[in-house]
Amino acid sequence: MKEPNGWDFETVAWFSKPVSDTYWFIPWSNTEFCEDEIAPPTASKTKLLIYTTGVLDPAYRGTGIIVDEKEGHVVGCYKVHLDTPKAEETKTELYAVKGDLKFNPSDQQRILNIPERNRSKDQKDELNELQEEAEDWSLEVRRLNGELLDPRPAGIALHDPRIFHVHPDMATRIFKDYGNEYRALEWRLRELMGSVFDAKKHLPAYRQKEEGLEADGVQLPAADLQNP
Repeated sequence: MKEPNGWDFETVAWFSKPVSDTYWFIPWSNTEFCEDEIAPPTASKTKLLIYTTGVLDPAYRGTGIIVDEKEGHVVGCYKVHLDTPKAEETKTELYAVKGDLKFNPSDQQRILNIPERNRSKDQKDELNELQEEAEDWSLEVRRLNGELLDPRPAGIALHDPRIFHVHPDMATRIFKDYGNEYRALEWRLRELMGSVFDAKKHLPAYRQKEEGLEADGVQLPAADLQNP
């Protein structure tokens, strides 16, 4: 029996070939449906008008649509990490780290209130230790926040046959008004994570190869990103 269209979100982290540089990832919030290709536009120009010629279960819609700039077609859907089942694991880990604050900020402030020239060696050593603990904790929270809010597509599902279509009135519009290319989303993640961004961990296999790194791990099955 043929699987329903849109079910197979493939895990981008294990792609051996690059995500097409003609793909634009556009969140549903930046789209608006119209009745069909000849319907007059009803949306503001701040949203991409699309119409549908088929039915797709909401469970397979993910975060947004993928538009191929070269063809001008909606080729499928994508989902970010936050919209995958694995996001719950990240949330749980983040919650645990935030609740595992081993130092008391007031202890650090207590020593900082003492003029530096009047601090004892023990107080200076304690302050250094507290600051290191605070920095480690802050970096771990930043890492997990970045992984949770990663704006890149974690999974991509290409539709066959196509279900969603760009309204003809949008043909001359620039897709960057509504979404981003993969590399732009990667750059946003790098900015979000700063020093805790780890190319060996956070780049997909093909990007690691492009960066001259050797990809770690074993390929995950496409089902890794399916809905329960």
